[in-house]
Amino acid sequence: VQLNGLVSLARAWTMVGAEKLTDESVIEALEQGDLYSSCGPEIHSVAWAGQNIHVKCSRCVRVQVLTQTRAVAITEGDALTEAVLDMTNWIKKSENDENAYLRVIVTDAQGYYAVTRAYFKDELEEI
Repeated sequence: VQLNGLVSLARAWTMVGAEKLTDESVIEALEQGDLYSSCGPEIHSVAWAGQNIHVKCSRCVRVQVLTQTRAVAITEGDALTEAVLDMTNWIKKSENDENAYLRVIVTDAQGYYAVTRAYFKDELEEI
């Protein structure tokens, strides 16, 4: 990416859900997997809502759920800040697969994205 002739490097962050800005709290959040990577968008929450994944995020144009094999659910819009994605088919297909996982990708209007870590089915809380 170039801005006024300068190359912009390192436009990515690891977002950590630490309760406090202390070494101990950050390390604890990292060890618990309370993190995601981002080039700009924010992911506020990801949770089960029945057989759906419910995502809250900063303003974006696309929310998708990827599994170990492919994208299984996508929602697009002009100014999404939350999305509910139907996971019924994936749940049925993966019910006997203890290694089945998913991750969420949120993309903003500039093409920047945020990606969660991989979650096993039972790791996300129910709302």
